[in-house]
Amino acid sequence: MSNPEISPKTAPSLVLPPGKVVCQVSAVDTTANLAVPSDTLVQPPIPGHELMNFPTIAFLITHPSGDHVMFDLGTRKDFWNLPPPTAAIIDAKIPGINIEKNVIDILVEGGVDPKKLRAAIISHWHFDHVGDPSTFPETMEFIVGPGFSRDFLPGYPTVEGSPFFEGNFKDRKVNELSFSDLVVAGYRAVDYFGDGSLYILDTPGHAVGHISALVRTTVDTFAFLGGDIGHFGGSFRPTQYTPMPAELSPADIIPHYRQAAPFACSLFTACHPDQSNACTSPYYQPHSGEGSWYIDPPTAAKSIEGLTVVDADEKVLVLIAHDPGLLYTLPFFPHVLLKSFYNKHPETMASTYYAWAVVEHGKPLQKIELPIPEPTGTEILIQVSQCGVCHSDLHFWQGSYDLGGGKKMYVKDRGATLPRALGHEIVGTVAKLGPDVDANTFPVSVGDSRAVYPWVGCQNCGRCEDEHDNLCLAQKTRGVFAHGGFAQYITVPHPRYLVDYGNVEPSLACTFGCSGLTVLSSIKKLMPLKPHEPILLIGAGGLGLTGISMLKALGHKNIISADISPEKRAAALKAGATAVVDSAAQDAFDQIIQAAGGPLPAAIDFVACKQTAELALACVGKGGKVIAVGLVGGEMSISMVPFTFTCKSLIGNITGNPQHMRDVSELARSGRLESIPITEVPWEQANEAIQRLAEGKMALRSLELDCTTLVSLARNASQNAMASTRHVANVKSAAFNASINNGDFEGLARGIKSYHHSLSKANP
Repeated sequence: MSNPEISPKTAPSLVLPPGKVVCQVSAVDTTANLAVPSDTLVQPPIPGHELMNFPTIAFLITHPSGDHVMFDLGTRKDFWNLPPPTAAIIDAKIPGINIEKNVIDILVEGGVDPKKLRAAIISHWHFDHVGDPSTFPETMEFIVGPGFSRDFLPGYPTVEGSPFFEGNFKDRKVNELSFSDLVVAGYRAVDYFGDGSLYILDTPGHAVGHISALVRTTVDTFAFLGGDIGHFGGSFRPTQYTPMPAELSPADIIPHYRQAAPFACSLFTACHPDQSNACTSPYYQPHSGEGSWYIDPPTAAKSIEGLTVVDADEKVLVLIAHDPGLLYTLPFFPHVLLKSFYNKHPETMASTYYAWAVVEHGKPLQKIELPIPEPTGTEILIQVSQCGVCHSDLHFWQGSYDLGGGKKMYVKDRGATLPRALGHEIVGTVAKLGPDVDANTFPVSVGDSRAVYPWVGCQNCGRCEDEHDNLCLAQKTRGVFAHGGFAQYITVPHPRYLVDYGNVEPSLACTFGCSGLTVLSSIKKLMPLKPHEPILLIGAGGLGLTGISMLKALGHKNIISADISPEKRAAALKAGATAVVDSAAQDAFDQIIQAAGGPLPAAIDFVACKQTAELALACVGKGGKVIAVGLVGGEMSISMVPFTFTCKSLIGNITGNPQHMRDVSELARSGRLESIPITEVPWEQANEAIQRLAEGKMALRSLELDCTTLVSLARNASQNAMASTRHVANVKSAAFNASINNGDFEGLARGIKSYHHSLSKANP
């Protein structure tokens, strides 16, 4: 029998000051994984939870000015080279530790310029938060809490207990904060940028100078970066404001878990120390005994008490440094956290949204405000999370296509009108369903993550009835004849245009709608071909690399790639091409024929200009097929007699049908389709993304629209988002791990990463 649902009590009002300046936030997996004895952090003991398995998560905060601020720096990879007293503490108190990378290396690999790191907010002085300061530029100041300078400067060896060497601060500014009368979210605060976008909060008790941060991610939502204000979700959840629900969905506890029946909360409250209040009181308190990592447990308990109020507010998402539940729910750096919480109450949704639109061809995109449409009939409203940047977007922005011979086809002649939001490679979250959507025939629910098929047809003609929308004569393509994904919202006319991409990275999934299905439909036009037969791919940009990856996934083993760019040829080799050729070389034909061992049966021209089309036709033998895909443009002449005698085929192809897109998704979800280089840029840099593509500086394309939602761990019960962060922390972090060795929990535990079995000290 399930427990009765407990109604939450109203939490005290939280003071969240208004503001208009927002920051981006990226969660950084520092790769530091720790196994820490529970009795050094929490009390009372819960049998079976003697060790806590901790990731270590830092955060990159990006201000609209372009300045970066880190919140914590993780652990240095060579932790044994910390000052000897600190290294000795690790040896004595941390039974399991494994670190793969220094944080600076993670940031650089993700495209961050270290010179733009303005500051690092150090939540406190413990080794797993201070990183290796010597790897960061000296221009990056340290922001620390009260008492830091007194206890830890100038560093070791002058201050024996300092986790820093004196050289770390030789030319580095240390900004020790003084908190005054400003109170934000219940804590004393400093407005760091002076514009309300980032508040640093005084959250004492765990360690000398412990501080947290409150980052404005939209005008009315925030991310609370807690550091070690609490080490575990079960330290501040559940509460009377956020009680444990009576039932929990298996999918909300273990990602991709397929059991249909929900779990009763009693399964997880059975280990709670306070059985009479198991659904409304936290599992743990700060440890106050010998060996505790807390210097002032009573003060820490007061800071945590304030956190329960923050955590209850719908506008704030609490993120602590060592919460293992975040590993299954957050997109990690270089991805940007989606900005606002997904709103499960459509009636409270804003009435307008913003889009980057072409207002005048060839001129910078303009941000326009539009009314959020109400889906009717079988329509579905999608809240966009990412959108690819394609060469087709470039053509639309420029306003024309080169037909050769001085002739052009203008966008307006196709019936497209301005202003128009670009973007047709779209992924997002289902925000609303029209009244006639049949979720039984086409399974889709509010909150689902989906990729969008953009080549929508009229839905009435024979081609559309046969699911050949891309051949419809009255197309309503998103980003061309209807607003596209350079926007916060779009509509699709029917759920059959939505594709479930499973656990595939969204940045890759958004390419399914154009490059993915175009490549697959082109390959299918070449079939049948045997796996050993050579195939020529001209162009090694996004389409060409996708072609290599897809051919490999389909079992083809003889792929020749031709491109004029040495960098792209190198990328093609890395992607799996068996040979590469400079397509601009005078002997390009001879090189291709030699690499293929004779004329080829098939070629795909992803450039499709005069020179490449002539090269492709020359390289294929009798009966050979050339698929022309690109839109670079131009014209060529063909001598008809030899063309007829050789029985060659020249076939134009662009995009594909909805089934092609589903097939691409299935290929990717199977794990056979390898990822390809993707450049991600913030939504606000839409113009820069178009310019970079025009200049050939993007290997592929993925314009990340980070304007939408800061992944709602608290409200979105779909696709790696748990039913409630507040609730799930009890399950994933407290009850689940606490009972990891007990009875029925053993089977469940195998579905969760358990770090402490595999962690070992790396000290050589």
